[in-house]
Amino acid sequence: MDVEELYRRYAAGERDFSGVDLSGANFNVANVTFLEELEPGQNELSSINLCGANLTRAKMTFVNLSGADLRGTQLFDATLKDVNLNDANLSGANLSLINTDDSSFKRANLKGAILSEAGMYTVDLEDANLSDANLQCATTRDSSLKRVNLEGAILWESGMSNCDLEGANLKKVLLDEAGFSDCNLRDAIFDDDNWWRSCYVKNTIMPGGTALTNVIED
Repeated sequence: MDVEELYRRYAAGERDFSGVDLSGANFNVANVTFLEELEPGQNELSSINLCGANLTRAKMTFVNLSGADLRGTQLFDATLKDVNLNDANLSGANLSLINTDDSSFKRANLKGAILSEAGMYTVDLEDANLSDANLQCATTRDSSLKRVNLEGAILWESGMSNCDLEGANLKKVLLDEAGFSDCNLRDAIFDDDNWWRSCYVKNTIMPGGTALTNVIED
């Protein structure tokens, strides 16, 4: 199956494409350059079932995948630009080395997902579930993570810059050598008030509302 056939079958009412192999596919079949150029129904894959699919190095630009089932999907080294993944289920998916910007993951389920070395820029992860996710060495910039659930996640050597984590749950998170620069952590929840001692923190608002800049302590 190629991506054009997937879109045709989806338009005809089919939704179950679990296990399909579309590695390297370009999902921007409308061939638009700007989101505003999309006509109704173009690049539309909301509520599709791509559970366990191989989308390694796929190019997903201006695609609506809201409510999609992407459990265990391989999205290694994929490109996601202006993608709507609101309410999608990405639990256990492999998103390592993804490059995503201007995309929305509101309320998405990313429990246990692998996002190591991911690059996430201007993304919306508000109310998303990232519990037990692996974000080792991931980079997140200019993004909203309000009320995100990161309980049990791995943030080792990850970096966040200009990110809003107000009200986020960071219990049981591995934070060794993580970096927070110009971030908002107001009302964020940690197990230990001294969590920041193993991190690099610069000009960041702490849970209590005070700003902190530190250096990593040995």
